[in-house]
Amino acid sequence: TELNYPLFFHSLPEEKETVLLENDIISVKNIILNHSIKCSGFVFSEKKSRRKINKEMVEKLNIPYNKFEDIKDGADWINQHAQIIKNDDITFPNNSSYTYAFCTDTRYDEKIIEKIKNVSLLYYESTFKHEMKERANQTGHSTTLQAAKIACKAKVKNLMIGHFSQRYKDTNELLLETEKEFKHTILSEPGLIIDFKDLNS
Repeated sequence: TELNYPLFFHSLPEEKETVLLENDIISVKNIILNHSIKCSGFVFSEKKSRRKINKEMVEKLNIPYNKFEDIKDGADWINQHAQIIKNDDITFPNNSSYTYAFCTDTRYDEKIIEKIKNVSLLYYESTFKHEMKERANQTGHSTTLQAAKIACKAKVKNLMIGHFSQRYKDTNELLLETEKEFKHTILSEPGLIIDFKDLNS
């Protein structure tokens, strides 16, 4: 194949979990999954946003502009009379930070729970309905109710299921079975766009 753009391959660690990318906005780390071949999932963690300046209050208190950066990071303000003005009184909380875990091609394995604890959204495979749990284990996959159980034990906010077997012509039956155990479940589909602000928090 000839491409009209460069293509770069970056191999993932096969036996260890590590941070793959980190900047001021996000960090991405891999997590080892339990599949029939070596396979990784990923956890995307948005960095906590700095606090927003309450313009009305800082002007009223005559706080110098050069102190704003420290205040955004959570510092209190000490005025000329040695009074401590609490950060909460001169700032607003910024947008919540979100986390997303992507786990596909994996057997049911509770070792993953601590690695995805409390994430905002968990993508977890539900290749089969639960009646086929033996087949799922043989092929290195999970079922609807196993996905829901992982979501419950990890106390995630939302679950998105996917990686469905082609035997299911109507994937809503997989959604309905998962929702019996985990209410806040979304069915994945091609081109799906999700605004984290619209999710259960």
